[in-house]
Parts: sequence; C-alpha cells; structure tokens
Amino acid sequence: MKIYAAGSFGVKGIPDFLDNNCVKLKIPKLYSFLNDIKYIDNYPETKHSSLMVDSGAHSWNKLNINVCTSTNVQKKLPNIGEFSKKYFKYISENYHRNIVFVELDTYGVLSKEKMDAFAKKVFAFRGKAQFIRVYHPQLDGGSLGVLKEWIDAGQTYIGIGGSSYDMLGDIFKITRNDIKLHGFALTKADLLHKYPFYSVDSTSYLSPARYGGVYREGLKSVKNETLIRQKSPEYIIGLDRSKTGEKIEKALINLKKSEIYFTKLWEKRGVVW
Repeated sequence: MKIYAAGSFGVKGIPDFLDNNCVKLKIPKLYSFLNDIKYIDNYPETKHSSLMVDSGAHSWNKLNINVCTSTNVQKKLPNIGEFSKKYFKYISENYHRNIVFVELDTYGVLSKEKMDAFAKKVFAFRGKAQFIRVYHPQLDGGSLGVLKEWIDAGQTYIGIGGSSYDMLGDIFKITRNDIKLHGFALTKADLLHKYPFYSVDSTSYLSPARYGGVYREGLKSVKNETLIRQKSPEYIIGLDRSKTGEKIEKALINLKKSEIYFTKLWEKRGVVW
C-alpha cells in the first residue's frame, strides 16, 4: 500500500525540506495543480520519487456538487472552463514525467460528457505518466454502473473519495484485488485494516507543525490537550517555526512506518501489488 503525503507547508525552506525527505524515505507525494504548481514543477525526480498531481477539483466540490453557484466561491476560484484547458495543456506537456495525474472531477460543474472527452484524449498520450479517473456515486445514482464501465474499458487504477465512503464494501466486491484503488483522504486506520487499497493520501502528518500535538505510527494524530492530560513529554507547540522541520520529519517517519505496516498486513492476507 502506498500512503501519499498530501499537501504543502508554506514556510520558507519547508517545501524543499518536505520534498527531499519524502524522496529520502521513499514516501510518495501528492500536490494540487490548483494550489501547488510551483512545487510540482520543482519536485525532485529520482528513482525513489513518486508524485501524484490532484486536479484541485475538491475546491469546487467542497460545499456541494453545484459549488460554483456560490458567489463567494466564484471569486476565489478560476473559471472552470479555462482551468480545465490549462490542466489539459499541463498534462500534455508533462506526460513524459513519472506522475499520476488525477482527473478534474467536478461533475456538478463540468458535464460527464466533457470529462469523458477529456479522459479519452489523455488516455491517448504515451509516456511515463498515468491518468486516473475518480468515481462518485452521483455519476450513476450509486449503481456503480460507471465504475464497471471504466473497468470494462481497461482502466486498472481508479480513485474514490469520501462520497463513496458508504459504498466501499460494494466497490471492493467489484474491483476485488485486480483493480488498484486510490482513496482520497480515506486514511482512517479501520478502513485500511478492512479494505485493500492500492494507495491513499493524507495531510494529517502536517498537523503537528500547524497545530501542535504529534503524529504517530498507525496514522494517528494526537492533540496537545490529550498529551497534556497524559503528561506526555511529546507535547509540541504548534506553529513554533524553529521546530517545523523536526516535527514534519518525525511525522513523515511515522507515515512511512504506517505504510510498511499496512503493506505487510495485506501481504499476509495475500494481496500483493
């Protein structure tokens, strides 16, 4: 199982520190094309680097499926049509890189037909990169018909998000251990014990640097309030910039340990990717 370290930390010097530690520890990294293009451009490419580029669609989807009807959100986000063209151009120019590109899955804003056409053109590219689509129940009313169509069409790596949380059992009955699934922000330990994801992503490892507390092996964030109550020496003050690098490095080490743990767990159960 791959556990992608998602997100960025905009403190001077930290993005390079974060990226270099991910490469050193062989931790895959996820950045958003909407917010992190400069980090994507500069991500170190070595034999140990692994990068996923999310489209940023969640920013349009986060309030509701018709999020762009909100005036406040429209002021903050670029025009979806122009952004889609920009993203397609970036993919076409970077398909030679070892990157997993994620589709712009704003299905309440862009029609399924437009995204089908987008995907068809990208799948025709040749290079090191991969392109994955993201299943949402609103695509087919939760029948999983669209997911089956994608699998029948030969797609072997597909994303699912929180909107599919209640359908994971049915989804894995279809994909079994043949189709690689990426769970966006689906890093609850009980889910990873139950379902054989190929990959997932998390921003929780950044919590200690932002808010204090610690990030432990097993994908567990522990708040300062709990540490104080337990009289734990692990108490960490959030936003103490002098210790930002130290906190992120420790969190990444525990993220890697978690990845190794879940990988071995599923290997014992016969699932080897």
